[in-house]
Amino acid sequence: MDRIQVELRGHVDKDIIDVIDAVSIARDVTRIDVVEEVLRRWADERVKEAKLMNRLVRREGSSPERA
Repeated sequence: MDRIQVELRGHVDKDIIDVIDAVSIARDVTRIDVVEEVLRRWADERVKEAKLMNRLVRREGSSPERA
């Protein structure tokens, strides 16, 4: 399955880009390859959290007293 891609632009602190660039050079990949790997991992973790929260709410309810 082909993934639909979109352009990502913005300003990032130089120290972060320095690390990304160092990793990309060490791995012989592009800067965007490293950024995409980081974002993919972050997104996968958020989806996992959401699924766990959904399961918890369905099992225990969403009563504010339980918070």
